[in-house]
Amino acid sequence: MRFLPLLLAALPLVAALPAPAEPANASAVVGNERHLGWPCTKSSQCGTKDLYCRRGKCDVRKKLGSKCYKSIGCISNKCSEKRCVAGAVLTLGERCETSKSCASTYCGKSKCAVPQPVGADCYKSAGCLSGICTDHKCAAPATTPNPDPTTPPTTPKDPSAPQDPSSPQDPSTPTNPTPNPPTDEVGNVSDNGHFEDDEAGLAPWQTIGETKRSDVDYTAWDGTHYAILEVNEAGGPGLYQQPYTEPPPTRRDGLEARDTQIPSAYDVSLRYRVNKIANAGAKGCRLAVLYDGKAPDASGVVRYTSASSEWKELRANVKSDEAIQYLFIVMDCPDGGTTTVHIDDINFVPLAPEEPAFTPTDVAMNGGFESGDDFWTFEGNAELSTAYPAADGIYTARLYDDGGFVRQLIELPAGTKVQGFHSYDVKFKYRLVSYAQGDANVGVPACRLDVSRDDERPTKQLELGAGDVGLSFVDVTVTVTSDQDFVKAIMIDLYCGDHENAKAEILIDAVQILSRNYTPPTTTPTPTPTPEPTKTEPTNVARNPGFESGKDQWIFAGQSSIGTENSNFDEQYAVLTDQSSISQVITMPAESKYDGYYSYDLKFKYRVPTYSGTSGSYCMLYAATDRKSWYMSSVVTITKADTAWTDYAATVDSDGAFIEKVSVGLICSGGSTMNLNIDQVQFVPGKYLPPLNDVCVNGSFEDDTIAPWAATLATRADGSGNSGTHYALLSSSGSNLAKLTQTIVLPARYPEDGSDGYHSYKVSLAYKVSAFTQGEADPGTESCYFGLSWNDNGDAERRGQHQQDLDLFQCTVSASSAFLQVDSVQFKPVKN
Repeated sequence: MRFLPLLLAALPLVAALPAPAEPANASAVVGNERHLGWPCTKSSQCGTKDLYCRRGKCDVRKKLGSKCYKSIGCISNKCSEKRCVAGAVLTLGERCETSKSCASTYCGKSKCAVPQPVGADCYKSAGCLSGICTDHKCAAPATTPNPDPTTPPTTPKDPSAPQDPSSPQDPSTPTNPTPNPPTDEVGNVSDNGHFEDDEAGLAPWQTIGETKRSDVDYTAWDGTHYAILEVNEAGGPGLYQQPYTEPPPTRRDGLEARDTQIPSAYDVSLRYRVNKIANAGAKGCRLAVLYDGKAPDASGVVRYTSASSEWKELRANVKSDEAIQYLFIVMDCPDGGTTTVHIDDINFVPLAPEEPAFTPTDVAMNGGFESGDDFWTFEGNAELSTAYPAADGIYTARLYDDGGFVRQLIELPAGTKVQGFHSYDVKFKYRLVSYAQGDANVGVPACRLDVSRDDERPTKQLELGAGDVGLSFVDVTVTVTSDQDFVKAIMIDLYCGDHENAKAEILIDAVQILSRNYTPPTTTPTPTPTPEPTKTEPTNVARNPGFESGKDQWIFAGQSSIGTENSNFDEQYAVLTDQSSISQVITMPAESKYDGYYSYDLKFKYRVPTYSGTSGSYCMLYAATDRKSWYMSSVVTITKADTAWTDYAATVDSDGAFIEKVSVGLICSGGSTMNLNIDQVQFVPGKYLPPLNDVCVNGSFEDDTIAPWAATLATRADGSGNSGTHYALLSSSGSNLAKLTQTIVLPARYPEDGSDGYHSYKVSLAYKVSAFTQGEADPGTESCYFGLSWNDNGDAERRGQHQQDLDLFQCTVSASSAFLQVDSVQFKPVKN
């Protein structure tokens, strides 16, 4: 759509608009604010109270006595007789910028003036004593009619008193609707887009043709003012504004600091109301959003042929290939005529710059092998070769006989903004020079070319046969992807190990490793667990220790009961007689640090109110647990009555399991009888001895060395292990035996039964075969194996020390070989 008449009017004006200027003093441009010399239309754009807007540029506010031409140019905020003077309200005739700075409360045409009476000319409400300026005249406020002088006066009604809903309202009392409060859209950078600034009027908007600000009007979209644009014989009107005169230090729409550039795209919205239209013809009139004098797409234009009291919305997505300097709101009537439109609620929301298209990066180093074996690892039957013509240059990688591979660790170029990529397109050229079928069946490919990443299983397997031998190189592209981590290495491997006497010779050249714009699938984030309360070690786990809740939490056996007479501590206690007992199941408190204990100090008070027995007879007070029925150290022999309360203390322990129940019992001999009272019971946990779960040291191989493992044909390797970034790599070929050996040393106090060690262990580990060659073994038969063994070193003085041989790894068939990765090793003792 073309706006020829409108552009003819707008373009000359745009050409005359000032371009964004460079600062007058470049050294003054610091921090995140506008500074000295930068363009402005009002002082608030200068970003600091020490600067103000003077003749279109930010200037320094002056000290007392300095020359000035307006008050805002003085730090004291008062300019009198062209000099900055001490701050005070300005008197009549003094230059001003706001009405608040004048003693008269009115700043008119930049001078303090007297507000005018009803009927005087005005251009804003502050210039009227009534505070109301309507149609450029000071208007009287609405008043209540004078009462009839014959009517006796009435007592004024208390406004806070309840109103009678049946009483009619006084029709002479004006009622204005409550205006909607002006609200900006999120990220808006337009200034005075609601036209509510009484001091600024339309500023900082610049105008074209017949454009003005409305008087107070409660029918505005929001607030009480709007802009009025009139199309007449003189041409089309318009408003325009420069959102930014310099790159914003931080985008006001909340984008990252990297986008600190003048925006090239905006979401523009406004509200409009067609007040009138006449003689506009069939095409009617148009309202449009322009940028830098250029026409937008159709979304930025509305065409209308009739007036309406309804407010409507115009929303335009304005984009440019360059930074947008000015945004315009303009009108025209292509076939002539006149129209008036009201404009309100203008928003300019900068849009984030579009992300540039992803450009693949070739991260392969020395992909043509022209720098020898730099950046490449050659393993097995693999070498650098010039024996055959290369696809590019002179050198190729040659893989031959039953197999070999080339491998490259990925290193991103300096300056790359990301740490890595999850996916690559691996491109290369290969030529099959020779091929031998071996004992493979006719028609069955005996060799293959594998492409893999990070020592994982091949992503792509290219089967090779006699028909693939040729003089030309073949292009191959294989996409390798990792959803879990960045791809770290690429490997190209010739493999002929499944068939005896099978072999091939292949050339690799022109390798590219091209990054791909791949985003791994998102996973549902694990919710943050609610922190558990702080765990502590309890000092007493006995419940209802004073028997004040009767038998609650206790098990009473035999003739045991609750007593209530003559208790020195509280109102109740437990009573034991011959062949009776009390016991309690241990329950750890919720805040306990541990699930249980192997020992307790049992404490309580006891007394013997009555005792009867013959010479040589006695009674025994003892302690027991679910782990042991009798503790000799806990026995107290009683042969007489004693009404004084006595302290009892004994330690009960376990042979290796948590104690679950504690008992106190009484047994008498020789026909003796007695009553024994117990009170104030305590089960005090002993020193905690945690369960022994794993005694393997450096089982994840994350320490700096492989120690304390003794290694034969085994090393500690870097890479993605089962539980970290390292693992053990065992290699065997022919009849060579690879193994890891560790001497088990138990911590003090283990085993719990005091013996020298454990007779049984549960051994667990994770393993992976990273490379394998069948050798001369028959198809389907094993050529390598690994296992575990145990060797007691026989040294009785070295308590609990035994040897664990891990992974006796051996390839026993001629020409067989393999690499075995081992990680996450654990030795868990099994209770004796």
